Amino acid sequence: MFEKLKSEIEKCDYCKEKFGFEPHPIFWGRQNSKIVQISQAPSNNVHKSMKPFTDMSGKTLKYEWYQVTDEQFYNTDNFFIGALAHCYPGKDKNGNDKQPPKCCFDKWVEKELKVLDNEIYVIIGAKAAKRFFPNDNFEDLVFKNNYWNNKLAIVLPHPSPLNKKWIKDHPQFLEKRIYEIRELIKKYGFPSLPLFIIISESFNWLSSTNFLASIIFFTPNPKCLLPMVFKSTPKFFECSGN
Repeated sequence: MFEKLKSEIEKCDYCKEKFGFEPHPIFWGRQNSKIVQISQAPSNNVHKSMKPFTDMSGKTLKYEWYQVTDEQFYNTDNFFIGALAHCYPGKDKNGNDKQPPKCCFDKWVEKELKVLDNEIYVIIGAKAAKRFFPNDNFEDLVFKNNYWNNKLAIVLPHPSPLNKKWIKDHPQFLEKRIYEIRELIKKYGFPSLPLFIIISESFNWLSSTNFLASIIFFTPNPKCLLPMVFKSTPKFFECSGN
């Protein structure tokens, strides 16, 4: 059922005449991806790359808010990356992105949501939140844990550069709420895995200026063991999972 639905979506050109160009349906995920993320619609950059969140919004979402790598974000075991519409809808006469066509949600997305077997939902942006929680205030949704389809549903403001005013007007989002959301993403989306760094015995920590290690360790447990291996003798250091 899932694979058949995916194939049909990827071939869809229902809005070709409406758009005035060839639609590029974006589909990214598996039936049992742990995190189902739903935003508004693909951007023009995504339309060209055929890969979701390969734009400025994606940089903020992945690297600043979630603090995940591309490998983690685009791993379909972790994320099903969807939207209210599968295709970039084009620009209006003022040069702004058009609203996602409602027919896509009715025709495809509702069917997808029925067959997905996920752990948690992440709803991005006021328009997507309105679709899932039509009677709730958007600000209230962002700052609390919600439930949809009997599963935890986190609501985020849109990470677009055009949404900077909302972020500025709600400083508590970056000061507190995003840390809570990040921990929920870790807890539900990423298993606790051992981490090993193998370093040459002759590595000179003091003289090396080119060595840069940036490690994001996803574990529900805020403490972990980080084995540093020098040849055959392991040296263990306690590290924080935060």
